[in-house]
Amino acid sequence: MDKTKLMTYDSSLNSNLVYYLGKFEKNQQWADIAPLLLKIEGLLKQNPSPFIQEKIQLAKRLAQCLNPHLSAPLHQSVLRIYDQLFKNMVNFKYNTDQPVTKLIVDDMVLFSIGLFPFFQNSSSKIRPQFLDLIKNHYVPLKRELIPMIPGIVASILPGLDDQQELIQKQTLQVLDDLAGAVGRKYLLGAIWMVMLRSPKCRSASLKYLSQRIQKMEGDEEEDDKYLSDNSYEDENKAQPVDTVQENNQVEVQEESQQEQGDGQIVQDIESETKRKNDLLSLEEHIDDDIFDNNFPVIHIQSLIAALDDENQLIKRQVLDFLYSHLKSIKIDGLSKELLVQSVIKLLIRKDLSVTRRVNQWLFGKPDMDNKYQINETNKEILHYIAQSFNYYFEQPANESNVIFPIKLLQNFFMEHDHMVEMILDKISIKLIQYVKTNKHHSELIKSCKRLLESITSYLLLTINEVTKEFDPLISFIFNYLITKEDNYEPQIEFTLLHMAAANLFNSISQLSIDQIKQQDPGPVILQILNRMQSLPNKIDTSLARPDSIEFDKSIELYGQFYEQIADAILDGNQDEQLLKQFENLGKSLVKGQRFKVLKLVKQLPNWFTAITKIIKEENPQVSLIAIECMIEILVSQNLDQIYENLRKLIVEESRTKLQKDQLIEGLDYTKLTLEKLWNLLDYPYFHDKIIQMIVNLSKVFPLFFTEVVIYQFQHMQEAAIRRFAVFWKLSAQYYKELQELNKVGLFLMLDFLDHPNPIIRHNAKNWLLESTGMLERILDPLFEVLIQSSSVWYITDRKQIFFAKVYETRRINETIKKLKSILVSFSNQFMDYVSNQEISQYIKDIRMHFTNEGSVIMERQNMMYLDLLVIICLKYVQGQAIESMSPKFYRENAAVNASACEYIELLVTNVEDPMVSLRFAEYIMEPLQIVLYHSIENEDLVMQVQLLNLFKVIFFNSAFRTRHKQEQRDLIEDTMSRTVSNDIFIPTLIRGMHTNVLYVRAQYIQFISTCIPLLAEHLRPSTLTDCVQQVLAAYFRMISNIANRKYNKENSQQKMNQFDYLQGSSQHEIQTILIGVKTILKHILGLQERDDMVVIKQIEKNSVLDSVASVFSFGLLNIQDNSKQKNTFQKFQQTCEVIVSTLPQILELYINCWELSQDFLKYSEQLTIMGISSYSFERFNSYNKILQDNKENQLKDTNIVKPQILFMMKPLFITYGKDFMTALMTVWQQQCQSLSKLIFEYPQKLIDPQHLNQNVFLQKTIELLVMIQCPFDLFLESLIECQQLVDIQRFYDVQRRKKLQTPILNYQISQQETIILFFIYCYFSYIYIDSAQLKKDILLAFWTQMMKLLNLFSQSKAPSTSLWLIEIQLLLTRKYSPKEILVDQKFRNMHHEFINEKLKFIGQISSKQFTCFWNDPQDKVDGQDTFAIYNSRYKIILPLNPALFDNYMALVSFFKNENPSFIITDIDKQVYGSLGNYVEDDLYGKYRLMSIRTLKTVALELLQNSYAVEKQDRVVLRCKEFMDLLFPILENRNQNNQIFVQCVTELLFTILEKAKQLLLKTFKHSILDLFNREDFFIQKQVTLQYWAKIINWVVSTDQKDLFQEYLEQVSLQSSFFSNESDENKKRIMSFERICFVIFSGERDKYTKKLQNLIEKISEVIKNTESVHPGLLILILFCVRVLILRLSPIQLNELFRNMWPTLLTLLISIFRKPQSSINLILAALKLIEMISLMQQEEFYFHQWIFIYDYFGLQIDNNGQTQNTQFSFQPLFSNYIDKKLNVDYKNLQKIDATTAKREIIIKLIKVDTKEQLAEIAQNLLTYLIKLNSQRTITNSQDIEELIENDFIQLDVFIYKEP
Repeated sequence: MDKTKLMTYDSSLNSNLVYYLGKFEKNQQWADIAPLLLKIEGLLKQNPSPFIQEKIQLAKRLAQCLNPHLSAPLHQSVLRIYDQLFKNMVNFKYNTDQPVTKLIVDDMVLFSIGLFPFFQNSSSKIRPQFLDLIKNHYVPLKRELIPMIPGIVASILPGLDDQQELIQKQTLQVLDDLAGAVGRKYLLGAIWMVMLRSPKCRSASLKYLSQRIQKMEGDEEEDDKYLSDNSYEDENKAQPVDTVQENNQVEVQEESQQEQGDGQIVQDIESETKRKNDLLSLEEHIDDDIFDNNFPVIHIQSLIAALDDENQLIKRQVLDFLYSHLKSIKIDGLSKELLVQSVIKLLIRKDLSVTRRVNQWLFGKPDMDNKYQINETNKEILHYIAQSFNYYFEQPANESNVIFPIKLLQNFFMEHDHMVEMILDKISIKLIQYVKTNKHHSELIKSCKRLLESITSYLLLTINEVTKEFDPLISFIFNYLITKEDNYEPQIEFTLLHMAAANLFNSISQLSIDQIKQQDPGPVILQILNRMQSLPNKIDTSLARPDSIEFDKSIELYGQFYEQIADAILDGNQDEQLLKQFENLGKSLVKGQRFKVLKLVKQLPNWFTAITKIIKEENPQVSLIAIECMIEILVSQNLDQIYENLRKLIVEESRTKLQKDQLIEGLDYTKLTLEKLWNLLDYPYFHDKIIQMIVNLSKVFPLFFTEVVIYQFQHMQEAAIRRFAVFWKLSAQYYKELQELNKVGLFLMLDFLDHPNPIIRHNAKNWLLESTGMLERILDPLFEVLIQSSSVWYITDRKQIFFAKVYETRRINETIKKLKSILVSFSNQFMDYVSNQEISQYIKDIRMHFTNEGSVIMERQNMMYLDLLVIICLKYVQGQAIESMSPKFYRENAAVNASACEYIELLVTNVEDPMVSLRFAEYIMEPLQIVLYHSIENEDLVMQVQLLNLFKVIFFNSAFRTRHKQEQRDLIEDTMSRTVSNDIFIPTLIRGMHTNVLYVRAQYIQFISTCIPLLAEHLRPSTLTDCVQQVLAAYFRMISNIANRKYNKENSQQKMNQFDYLQGSSQHEIQTILIGVKTILKHILGLQERDDMVVIKQIEKNSVLDSVASVFSFGLLNIQDNSKQKNTFQKFQQTCEVIVSTLPQILELYINCWELSQDFLKYSEQLTIMGISSYSFERFNSYNKILQDNKENQLKDTNIVKPQILFMMKPLFITYGKDFMTALMTVWQQQCQSLSKLIFEYPQKLIDPQHLNQNVFLQKTIELLVMIQCPFDLFLESLIECQQLVDIQRFYDVQRRKKLQTPILNYQISQQETIILFFIYCYFSYIYIDSAQLKKDILLAFWTQMMKLLNLFSQSKAPSTSLWLIEIQLLLTRKYSPKEILVDQKFRNMHHEFINEKLKFIGQISSKQFTCFWNDPQDKVDGQDTFAIYNSRYKIILPLNPALFDNYMALVSFFKNENPSFIITDIDKQVYGSLGNYVEDDLYGKYRLMSIRTLKTVALELLQNSYAVEKQDRVVLRCKEFMDLLFPILENRNQNNQIFVQCVTELLFTILEKAKQLLLKTFKHSILDLFNREDFFIQKQVTLQYWAKIINWVVSTDQKDLFQEYLEQVSLQSSFFSNESDENKKRIMSFERICFVIFSGERDKYTKKLQNLIEKISEVIKNTESVHPGLLILILFCVRVLILRLSPIQLNELFRNMWPTLLTLLISIFRKPQSSINLILAALKLIEMISLMQQEEFYFHQWIFIYDYFGLQIDNNGQTQNTQFSFQPLFSNYIDKKLNVDYKNLQKIDATTAKREIIIKLIKVDTKEQLAEIAQNLLTYLIKLNSQRTITNSQDIEELIENDFIQLDVFIYKEP
């Protein structure tokens, strides 16, 4: 054809074609298109030129005409046009600028857009025409088809599923032709790819592969028996590879020579020749029928995808294929592992057909019994099956699939019960681990139990496997899966436990000491052994038993291990954890002996020797552990023969070694144990355990125990008596069991009646009864002993008496005992005698060296026996021994001191004459006080106690106190006043109170408490005041010391409050201190110990609850002077004032001593020093019900301290309400302020408030106040009058007088306000709600008083105060709804005014419209300028208000991994990141965020709770008022303001979500104004998420069609006078908002509007040359949004109509050299999006854009050609030309399923190099995906789109 004629064809063709294509736009009906197609067909025939200028437009129109909804004749017409187009290309031989092949291939790319998707939906009568088209025009391209072969194969494979056999054969023939054209390797590879990617083509793919891949070797006849044969005849046998390569080479050479000969190539011939020669490199094995070609690297992925297909028929097909072509015995490695995993999974559904195929593939043919047997050939498959089950057990589970692995395994075992034994041991550990991990799913536990029950005979395999090495899993098995309640036979259950114990003994023996401490195996083995004891000791031999260690051998190893642990302990390794393990191991070792097979024991085992060594250990805890083991052996003789044998050996060996004094040496095992056990009674902590052990041992060895007790009384009397005293007390409940032993001890006690120890002497009275008739003859010898036995003494300057020589202490003590017994037995006779009888002459003669005093108390001329007795006893009380003289003498003298003191006490009580008694007391008081003073110095505790008892007797039991006459009163008072007010008495008592011994300290407290009335009566006011102060201070220190003592002992490392430990301290000790405090309060203040005090409310005219007064002032509290505000008292004025001033310490003492109840602890977890959680009526109402139930029984607690506190706190509160509240606020404030120090210590640390040491004090305070049940009115009135609120008011009065225009915020005042409001919130959260209090009148009174209180804070401008105020209002409206009393206008106005004012003020803070000073500028420090003041750092005021605290706690739980779903926002980081110091601007910014956050939680609910239902318009108005202050924040999109934009958006979203119907209409205008702003999308991603929901609500409720409005603004027509730049901006803005409206909506929400949208998109695309690139970018972006927001059905429908337009647009963008780089980037992002959503139809066209094949390698070959093929995908235009894509050497692929990644996250690029890098990365990743199964996370796509919205505005308006 000559050039002139060609030009004529071109001109005619293109001019007419443009005309006809233009007609397409005007035709509205598809029927009008048919004539146009006929004309175009004729035009192409008449002008057979391939040079068509409007190729893209023609390709798009032809593709649109192949829409499956159009008629078949129309489709036929289009196919004829395609046929003519291809003919014109092939027939053309004109000299062109590029090779003919290149021209053909590039044009076929365009026309394939419509062809490839058409075939699958075409009618059967058209399909032959299509297949002919492929065969005639595509197949001849031969190897050039390789890049597009995946698309061609995907297109025509559905023909194999056609109902007509002719079409099936024709399709098969075309596929074979394609195999010849591209090579067997690439065709089969493409089919495997299609199977992986396209579910629609899997059946056809399997059909073709089954027929064209040779079956594996085997019995084909037998195979046919089990498989359906759908094979076709293989008509086209593959040519030998050499022949094919030779023919291809000749064809390439001929074509090259022909083109050269015709002179038609103007390009570099060498380059084209090289490309064609490169095709030859692919020829190697390209057509070979080899495994690598038949089963390329992708085949495993494809098969797995087919196995996972939802269609059961596909599963059957692929299983048939596997059985015939990939038998399990013929493959191995990873391929086999993955296939077995997928095949096994098919057993989950009991489809008989599928199950049969699964079994055949796994095991081969069944036997005659239809059983699948395991033999040498296929035994390896069991390993893969077990591996598969383990794989499924390792996968994370959720509610929907948690039972899947168990059910799968159960189905497998049901099919192959004979294989259970073969694989159960291999999967047991993973099985149990899986169940344990997901045990919170109750259904899983049930399913696993059913599984185990079904394989009971094989359970030993599981037990053996799990216990080979120690693992807590075994405990889980027997606690959850094989429980006592399950229906296992006892014999079977015992057998399972027996093996578990044997293996555990062995596995534990292999552990190191460190592992023992970490893994804690003791409880596990003990649990198993204890359970075994309840079962018959019989092994079930019918169970399948694995090879395992014998029980006897394992326990022998365990005993050796026990010896190692014992040696370590003896070497000093005695930490608590190891001892705990040693105890458990010992118990288990002893218990385990019972289950040994061999019961005969010839000698004591070595581990028993270890026990005896441990028994001797000094550490009582260690020793008791061993003793317990010994006892377990000795008392278990009746349980099992082995224990009887061991016991005999122990006794026999003890006897053979028992010699004189060998008990001390410890050679007698039994007595060694008893001796040690008796000695351990010295340790109170172990008493309970020891007594139980003694009871057990005494049953076995009663005589041995008696010997031990007697031996101790003979050789270690003091210790023995002390121990027996303890034993006597503790063994009361075991009296019958220990009767003989108690008798022995009791007799021994009687033998020691004369022992010098005063504790024992009290039991020695009865023996003197026989001497009652000889009283006169007894006294003189007794006095003789007392006088003559005394030694020489001397008196020091400090009035101490010391003995200079040793005297006969024993005789003196015995004598005093006898005198005491006489006095006790015959007091009247004895006292009458000694009082009236003058001492004998003999006594007068011998007394001179002892005393020359006369009658000291009887006022007689001569000394009476009583005088001498008093003098002697006093001297023996005073006399002290020097320890250096003799320790024995020192001890015995102390006993004499005590005996003498006791005797004086008896004398005092038995003197009946008041005046004699007074003189007696006066004579001995001062010396005794001196003795007490020195006893404290010397820490003589016994003497201190006895002296206190003696003083108590003197003060209260003496005759001068009980029997005096009126005329004697003055003398008695004068004498007592001198006695108690001297310089020794009170200071000595105070000093003694600080002893460290609990019992002694309690005695001092009790004595002082008893003496308070006496002291108040006889001491001067100032002295009394000092005394009370000192006593109270001592009480405070004692409570602190009690707590510190336990705190330091137990947990000195933890940062906890030492007062937390008071709850575990001795209640009796605390009770004693509290009684002491109570005594002072009752006697000095006059409080009455009552809990039912009544409060009288004086209601004055025109006022409610204006005053509160108590009726229980008892005459002590006069009417208060309101001007002076000072309490006056009738008695003890000065002392009472001091006590009132000490109220903070008193309250702190009471609070610290309070023990929190379990009910309160349950509901107070969120009450912390950092704040308190928001009040929830549901949660606190539960607590309210508990309070109601316990109201009557609140004091019947086992805790003896709490009643003491309650009985004093309520009277104290009621009587001194103002002072009480002031004191309470003081201690509350001190505790809260301690947090500030903690914050400054850790300014960057997020503190867990639930573990702060101040929490318990706060919780105790609130519970105590709740339990007091103080009336509301008294509580509120006291709070209003407390000093802290007075100080706050005084501060604001001063500020008001200053008349400052800018408020000054004082940190201290603000903090005080916050702490008080925090207290109010806590109190009213927990206080009991009485239904009677919710009645209208009482409710109005309460609210009125409450508003009075809150209004005191209304003057504050501190942000924290305002936040707390609205939080309290919200709490009150939730708990005490005011709606019923809103009819009261005065209250309504006051209430609403308060709320509205605070909400506005918080809104002003939030919007930064409130200005203030944080420091008074006038208070400038010297040398500090204004700038320095401004930059001073300030603190956030704590505690946090509830709204903020709730969020804070969520943050804490997130960091503790308790709430992983919580998402931390930038607001959280800003608000809670640091609570330390800030400059003023930063502090204000933080408070702004806190205010907005609080409004979000509080505002709307507070308004709704505060306004009547019919006044909801007021709610809307109030919301609008504070939101109008905040909307300007949303208009400022400055980077620094973004966090406030986010916070306000959160607030807007929250209130709209709660009340859309109420508020949306009001805010719609403001919302749309913001939405239409040019900078709307300049915001954070989380903010955009809120706006998406807000806009969706607005669009959904708006009467106008906003979508259509925005769509109309995208019109390309503009006014003549309009600025094109402004018009483009308007179009872009509108279309961007259309995209956001679609994105914000739900899936398929805008389906009905798609047609209009597509038309608008088509209009823009049609004018791509003139349209702003930014609008085209938005078009592509909109398609991405639609892909995300349309369901698969709607998306397929959309793309069916849109593919031609979209694909041609993308092609034009990629081919157009002048395309914007960001437009190209948008096109790349769209392709990635389509790939992400796995759009099946796109796989027809993916080859157009990327190298669409699997395993391709991309490397740098230094050349300028990417592949050997003429066709290069469009992506190649943007990657490095030196990169080579290797189609020959395909790389291995990862066969696992991967998470789909997003490659392109940028929305804008600046350079072509940057674009090329992105394109190359995407290309590489998409090639990788061709061979991989992926999982897409839709959330990632959502975030990508959100990010694109935000970034689009950065450049889209500027895009050229």
